Amino acid sequence: MARETDTSLNLPVAPADPRSCASAEPTKIACVITHLKREDGATLLELAAATKWQPHTIRAALTGLKRKGHLIEKGQRRGMTCYYLPHAGAVSSSVWRDMSRTPLDLATDRTTPDADGASPIAWPRIAELGASEHVVARRRRYIGGSDANTILSGSAERIERLWREKRGDELPEDLSGKLPVMLGCWTEAFNRQWYERFTGQAITRLGEWVRCGTHDWRACTLDGFLGEAGAVWEAKHTSSFMKGEDLLARYMPQLQHNMAVTGATTALLSVIFGNGKWECFEVSSDWLYQQDLLEAETRFWNCVVSGEPPVAAPVPPAPKPVGVREICLDGNNLWAASAADWLLHGEAAKKHAAACVALRELVEPDVARAFGHGIEAKRSKTGAITIRELRS
Repeated sequence: MARETDTSLNLPVAPADPRSCASAEPTKIACVITHLKREDGATLLELAAATKWQPHTIRAALTGLKRKGHLIEKGQRRGMTCYYLPHAGAVSSSVWRDMSRTPLDLATDRTTPDADGASPIAWPRIAELGASEHVVARRRRYIGGSDANTILSGSAERIERLWREKRGDELPEDLSGKLPVMLGCWTEAFNRQWYERFTGQAITRLGEWVRCGTHDWRACTLDGFLGEAGAVWEAKHTSSFMKGEDLLARYMPQLQHNMAVTGATTALLSVIFGNGKWECFEVSSDWLYQQDLLEAETRFWNCVVSGEPPVAAPVPPAPKPVGVREICLDGNNLWAASAADWLLHGEAAKKHAAACVALRELVEPDVARAFGHGIEAKRSKTGAITIRELRS
């Protein structure tokens, strides 16, 4: 929940005092908590000055505190993001609150008391996960992001069914009994919280309906939006066997459609694969792809208006995702074992590298082989020195 602070008095904010924190690791964590308890919280720069940590280390520390049950919230202070503890202390990790939910979300959620009768946990109702009659009626009057997926699916059967639905000749398919669809709706709020936890970015404009300013028959309903990045955010829950490139190809029309309608230049696809992997794909606005999409949607809408049956449009190649993907591998056993070895032997690896440098410096330019204490250093014809263990 974003918090706006009153800046009308223009009071100066006292910078954090680096001397107030010792160098011991537990003391630094305590120092972070102390700064988060302040009335106006603390920015990353203030926490960096107080702890001498790099920003990425501070983000990791904040994530660790959240996992231990601290309800850390984000706010704005003079245009800068600040973090704070709203209740000045930790809470039981068994109480899970979605601080980013809207009043509408809370009004349509069922609350279940905690085991100790304390704060309730909000759960969405299955009966209210689907679209209301009002939303279904409104969808007939425009082409949305999921419609774009159908129009560029290449499936004549799906396109014709959508055409009949838009003309009112057939009722929309009832998806309330389809587990994958309903599970995706159920986990959308969790997906959003998971993304916010691991990126530190707040998702806004939940469920907002946006109409295109150029073509009034184009619109979209947002899963979310990242205001600072100006990016459309989309949540999906799919099979653990689904490949990332196949998923992007399936939902690329929806991502590009939503970017075109909102004027965004970036879209983020946050995906939960089964129950063991989470990935976030970043896609840039591709005007060539969007032009092909617009032409296909225009032809389809003209058929809706005229009553002429539509023809499947050619499917353009999907644009590639931008940059490096973000992957959470908490559920990967090989990653876990390798990470443990990396952490355990990190210092030993540094000592080994330093020893190699020292040994090579001891081998003078005219020496072809040096040995002793169980190792040898041999110089190749190109001058490179190789160090290895002597075996009897």
